[in-house]
Amino acid sequence: MVFNLVTNKNHFMTDNIYFLAGIEHIKKEDFKAAILSFTESLHQEPQHLASYYNRAMARQKLGEYQQSLKDYDEAINLSPQNANIYSERGVIKHLLKDNRGAIEDLNKSLQLEPDNPYRYSSRAYVRAFIGDTMGAVQDYERAIELDPQDAIALNNIGLLEERMGSKQVSEAYFKRADAIANNGKSFEKPDLEEILQKHEEKQKQKAEVERMLKQPKGTQAVASEDIPSNVGQYFRVIKSVFTSKETFGEFIAFVKNPFKKS
Repeated sequence: MVFNLVTNKNHFMTDNIYFLAGIEHIKKEDFKAAILSFTESLHQEPQHLASYYNRAMARQKLGEYQQSLKDYDEAINLSPQNANIYSERGVIKHLLKDNRGAIEDLNKSLQLEPDNPYRYSSRAYVRAFIGDTMGAVQDYERAIELDPQDAIALNNIGLLEERMGSKQVSEAYFKRADAIANNGKSFEKPDLEEILQKHEEKQKQKAEVERMLKQPKGTQAVASEDIPSNVGQYFRVIKSVFTSKETFGEFIAFVKNPFKKS
């Protein structure tokens, strides 16, 4: 996803062919080529905000979280009042297991856009992850007040209420989410802890596969079917929870069987 965050025309040149090429590469999901184009764009125009931001997004897609974080830092230096950048940097900090830093960035994005429901949903997700269940519920409730049609927030608060033992309350939220997202069709609700546990297991598997792939030739080979192909899907779904309700159908399919091999 590409965002136009530029508020100062000096940060964006329509004749910056390298930036425009980078955007085209992102549309084709060729993130390596996009990074090269945005890097060249920054050589030509060192304070090009959109190049920093979109290079951060491309690096995030490739799992290059530390490099992505640096680009978001540069983007914030250029546009310190931009709520979107703080929110996206919060996502990266969460993926880097810096949840305190993630909360700080999400707090800042909320200060800048206090009436944006997705800011509350974003912070709610991280709060739930670190065990602040009541704080997460409060944030989701506020998100729903601002956007009663936010099926993701309704579903997620239902999961939290279910985990706290409030079965009747959780079913009410699930029913509302179903009506919005699936035309009244119900879907299986996973346990959040189960999803995260399976994620950790797959991350360990991925690390082991990467270690074995780096071994010199002649050592034990790894069959392609042993490589977990859906690990990256976890991060894509997390991203959708942070930023968009249009992907809720995909979220439903994912949580039914989050790491089933394709």
